[in-house]
Amino acid sequence: MKIIFSSFLLLFCASLSFAPITDQLIIRNIKMPDNGRNVLQIAGHSLDATLENWKEDTSLGVVIYADNDKKPLINDSIPLDKFTYSAGKLTYKGIAPLTNFQIIICDKAFCVTAEKKDLNKINKNVTLELNLGRYKGKGTGNLNN
Repeated sequence: MKIIFSSFLLLFCASLSFAPITDQLIIRNIKMPDNGRNVLQIAGHSLDATLENWKEDTSLGVVIYADNDKKPLINDSIPLDKFTYSAGKLTYKGIAPLTNFQIIICDKAFCVTAEKKDLNKINKNVTLELNLGRYKGKGTGNLNN
């Protein structure tokens, strides 16, 4: 009886799909260097995605929300093969809306630069959401102009 129950429990647990746990990203700086017209820079840390998360996906999803708006201001993804590695940093340089994304691996720090016309919709804060495989990181910070 114990063997049957153990086998059943093992099969049951193996069949469950677990929802990703949202990791708290720490947003330490949000700037709009061109006075809120077209460029947004977000810097933070506590990016706890694992090597397994990097193996689970082919792109890094980046979603940016303005204030408490439920509709994303930017919703884009970066193909993982577009990142380059040098001196402990993963770097992506591309075209709008995501023009730059840098991850300092050992510090779990990141910096995102986005460009989009009329970013002046942002009044007070920005929420950044990162999705990679089963990893989901999310953090909100105040705009520091």
